[in-house]
Amino acid sequence: MILLFSLSSFILGCDPIDARLTIINNSPDSIYYDYSFNYPDTGLPEISPILKGEVEINHKKQSINNFDGYHQGIKPYDTLVLRYMGDFEQSVKDNPHKKLLIFIYDTDTIQKYTWEEVRKENKIMKRYELTVQELKQSNWTIIYPND
Repeated sequence: MILLFSLSSFILGCDPIDARLTIINNSPDSIYYDYSFNYPDTGLPEISPILKGEVEINHKKQSINNFDGYHQGIKPYDTLVLRYMGDFEQSVKDNPHKKLLIFIYDTDTIQKYTWEEVRKENKIMKRYELTVQELKQSNWTIIYPND
């Protein structure tokens, strides 16, 4: 009985996974993505979502060249459903400017340059700045490229 109570408490206490945001890569090239709730700061984060190059972790420089497990590549003409620990809509609403940023990167750029170069030179292919209303109108689907 105690085990059953503990198990149900654990399951009910877990944060929900929001899997409604979808990115469709409608291009002939693989892409990488990242997202942020830090609008109006539209700059790229200091730490790479697609870890590459040298970063400092616990005051030690480490060379890294792989994904962090949350941000993935999307193959040509493929679809990725983002799995977010929490609620996308509430996270956007909690931002004072009420926008979600989505960054699209070229695979070759990420593989060729360090994250510092990508950041300083703003080497992104596309930046989306979306409100909850825009996300709902698009059925929580981002199509790249959208033109």
